[in-house]
Amino acid sequence: MCTSHKMHLVLGVTNKLALWGDIDLFLNAHPGMALKPSQDGCIHIGGRFRFSASSAGSSVVEDAFQLHIKISRRDKEQLPLVYETAGRIPKDGNHHVNPDGSLCLGAPIRLHTILGRNFSLNDFVERCVVPFLYSISLTEAGHPRFQFGELAHGTNGLVDDYLRLFGCSSREALVRYLRSLVLKKRQANKQPCPCRCGRKLVKCRTHKILLQMRSTIPRRLLKETLAMV
Repeated sequence: MCTSHKMHLVLGVTNKLALWGDIDLFLNAHPGMALKPSQDGCIHIGGRFRFSASSAGSSVVEDAFQLHIKISRRDKEQLPLVYETAGRIPKDGNHHVNPDGSLCLGAPIRLHTILGRNFSLNDFVERCVVPFLYSISLTEAGHPRFQFGELAHGTNGLVDDYLRLFGCSSREALVRYLRSLVLKKRQANKQPCPCRCGRKLVKCRTHKILLQMRSTIPRRLLKETLAMV
């Protein structure tokens, strides 16, 4: 059971560590949220989450949702799971809620690229959770559904997003990039570049792009995505 608010979370990406930051910073920024008792090896935070957000062409939205955030202590590469607990968001794929009840905040690889190598719990919530809730609030106010874009639910939506992320025109091309990323770096560098420029990866500008991805995206996630594609 959690007895102290003073704890630090560390997210591991391959052999590097990224500091989540002190949970106190998140709790101080969101006084409606609090640590919850836990006996499952995870850290649980729940309560009334208030936010204010705006975008070009849309008015400022101030709203609040009942949320439960679950953070794994055992799996340091897993992003937090976020649940809406008051029944405001229907629990189905059409409303981007996963079968386990967690919110589908976006394609996992995309989320890691948004967050970068080092990020805090506040960063995760502000960059990944607030945009989702903001879209829900706008939809409830009569605006188009997820007006900032939404993915088809399931594998097809993930593949479509990754095609855009990698700048690929086909699944075949996407597979080439993923295969390069799941190889060990030294081995991948000696292989033909997945962009099919005719050079080895280490000699192409794609090399720098993939190096950045290696530093932010867990290798296990890349392997799982390759198997899915």
